[in-house]
Amino acid sequence: MLVNPKTGEVYTPNTNASANMNQLDNIVGNGEDRAEQFETRTPVFGDGHRIIDNVGSGSGGSANVSGNGVDKAGKSGIIKSTDKAGKEYEVKYNSLSEDAFKKDFDEAKNTVSADKAWRVDDTYTADDYKRMKCKCFVTEGGSCVAVKPDGDIISVCKNFNSTVQETGSDLIKIAVANGGTKLDSFSGNYGFYAKCGFEPVSWTPFDENYAPKGWRKGIDDPEDVIFFKYVGKPVDHSKAALSKFLQNTPSSKSYDDAEAERDGKL
Repeated sequence: MLVNPKTGEVYTPNTNASANMNQLDNIVGNGEDRAEQFETRTPVFGDGHRIIDNVGSGSGGSANVSGNGVDKAGKSGIIKSTDKAGKEYEVKYNSLSEDAFKKDFDEAKNTVSADKAWRVDDTYTADDYKRMKCKCFVTEGGSCVAVKPDGDIISVCKNFNSTVQETGSDLIKIAVANGGTKLDSFSGNYGFYAKCGFEPVSWTPFDENYAPKGWRKGIDDPEDVIFFKYVGKPVDHSKAALSKFLQNTPSSKSYDDAEAERDGKL
């Protein structure tokens, strides 16, 4: 969700695009110890991946989603993942009510370092989740992700106080297992999402009128907004690949236009 801090105007696009998806294959981490990954309207997490300016070359785990998505509040699910040493582990999660999810989401955001918190969008309310008919999931460690009926992955935030084994990429696996097929994010997160099997489709320049709360002009980079679709396998995550995409793909005039451009190609 993009919010104009001057007028309070909220962008809440209403799209009908949908797409089927296969099981998640070969999701690759990058082996860093910690990082912060955050979306524009979807707060994205840190999970052992740097933002693109600090992407390392280390190898991480890969996994297939177990496929046991859950549909109703009160239900639970499990995804299987693999750590950097190749050892398999399970991540348990629950489908919560919108009010319970919002509470856990706010708690998760409070664990994010202050210099990165501007990337976490906390503007969705419990009523918003209800209106959008989202599926809302929280892991045993308190990390969060939601999926809209059209497959849009939103409200993703890792809880850095988690005491159980789970990563940010595990949140994406949970989302995909439950119908997630697309998302949008700041260009600083390009490397992470490319490794997670998301391909860039469209983009729009950063607009200061809709800058996230806490973004500091002259201190924080004005990152372009990239719109991705899920393709099920890692794509080129290099800085060169991002630069080539931005150079070869005409920018959209607005957030809504970029979203529509992406959705039209699902």
